[in-house]
Amino acid sequence: MSVINGASCNGSDHAGCGQTPASIAVGFGSVGMAIDPTTDAVYVANIQDASVSVIDSATCNGSDTVGCSQALPKLAVGDYPSELAVDPAAGTAYVTSGTENTVSATPLTG
Repeated sequence: MSVINGASCNGSDHAGCGQTPASIAVGFGSVGMAIDPTTDAVYVANIQDASVSVIDSATCNGSDTVGCSQALPKLAVGDYPSELAVDPAAGTAYVTSGTENTVSATPLTG
């Protein structure tokens, strides 16, 4: 997954768009993403390994990439996760399963 600095590479400011972005290894087949606005944790659904990767955006972001090389914690979820949403008040991530027609309710970490 690429980590782009949205402050200098966006629809109105292209100054930083020519730089090679930092990257972070997430699970196999990443397809969906959600952000917990209370912790700034980024959750990425990995369709091929039935998991959700958790990125600490305080240490892995467009201007601070120190944490981008760390191994990420993963949350186990149902088969072929695709869509996800976070509910910070409940401390829960909700993740759909593409084959089981279910939704996993997984405690948040981050």
